[in-house]
Formats: sequence, structure tokens, C-alpha cells
Amino acid sequence: MAWSASATAARSGNRDAQIGKFITLIGTAQNAKLGAAIVVEGEAIYLKGKDSWKPEILGQKVRVKGLFQEFSAPVAGQKNGEWSAGVSQDSRIYRLENFKWEPVH
Repeated sequence: MAWSASATAARSGNRDAQIGKFITLIGTAQNAKLGAAIVVEGEAIYLKGKDSWKPEILGQKVRVKGLFQEFSAPVAGQKNGEWSAGVSQDSRIYRLENFKWEPVH
């Protein structure tokens, strides 16, 4: 799975340079607690507004083009000895908005 040429800066660790730009990613369709995602080089990029992939697409290679954004997710916490669902405080989470996707054959 790979970042496209338009996402080179994002892949190299300079994701901030890609925020607010339309990029194309090729990766694996996966579902997570935060919703549908495309996993690229081990990193989940979420798809805003898509709750899950249909079973026939799940685990398949897909190409997604959309507006690359960083977003905040609930931070995991502990209360009365129980942990809530969420992400670690220093996590940076990315998603594609206004996206279009297609299977890759």
C-alpha cells in the first residue's frame, strides 16, 4: 500500500504540509471504533462521515482521494479504576473529507 506522489510530504513525516490539500491514498479498507479507515503503511487515515466498509470491501485494496485534515478524538481516561475508549493524549489523527473512493484491482 502506498501514499501517492501528491502525498509525499505526508509520508515523509511532514503531514502538516498536506493538511488542507486534496491527496490520493492507496491502502487497505478497515473498520475501527472511529469509523471506516484506509490503512496506509500501518497508519489508519479515517474517512469523515463513513461509519464502516461493506463486508465485500473490507480488507480489500482501495484508492481514496480527499481533503486531508487533522482532527481531535476523545482522549482515553481512567475514572474509578475503569478506562474509557479513546486515543492517547499525544496522538495525531488524520482523516480525509469530501472523499471519493474506488477499489484497486
